[in-house]
Amino acid sequence: MDGLYEREALQFTVKGPIPIKGDDEVDLSGVSAIDITLNEPTAVGELVFRNYYTATIAVLILYDKSKRSEKADRKRSWSCSVTQKVLMPNPHLETGSHDVFSITPSDSCIPWNDISVMRLILRQPSPLWITFKIEEVNLYKDLPRIIHRPTADSKELDKLLILLKRQTVSALNWHPSQSINISVPSSADVQSSSSSPKQSPSCEQTSCGGYEIHRLPYN
Repeated sequence: MDGLYEREALQFTVKGPIPIKGDDEVDLSGVSAIDITLNEPTAVGELVFRNYYTATIAVLILYDKSKRSEKADRKRSWSCSVTQKVLMPNPHLETGSHDVFSITPSDSCIPWNDISVMRLILRQPSPLWITFKIEEVNLYKDLPRIIHRPTADSKELDKLLILLKRQTVSALNWHPSQSINISVPSSADVQSSSSSPKQSPSCEQTSCGGYEIHRLPYN
């Protein structure tokens, strides 16, 4: 293949989903959180996951403290990256409930560099779906890209392609009159053939430029 899809997957651990509710709340609030902790702080190019009845998702980011100023750390620990991404247009219907979604830095209002932890806030306001989460979570350092590589047998493939083109053009331009002369028998020939004893017909083969034509003699 001239191009191959290659990308670098990041190593991480997942914690959750953990339901979020107030102290006085007894029933489930329809909100839960998932923490994705990277093995080492790095830039993230894409977050991919499969939905399971989650209506919307928000993304919070915790940057690496060693590369952030003390003033910024005191001001806010978590930074809001994606306020709300809709996964199910109508929370009460199945649409989007099992689709695969992708979130990239272009969806974020802050850069995805030196990330230590990503916190995903899942919401499902509909009472129809008691269980909601995301599955098959993957993080990639870069977006998918095509890497072009030289093909060792490219010259041989070019030769075969040229030969195929020539044969195709010859086949399209070929006409039966170029190789076969078909004559209409006269009335005398027809009478002589009818008076002579009939013989079992035999096939006469005529080759014409890559095609083999079989024709039966007139009786």
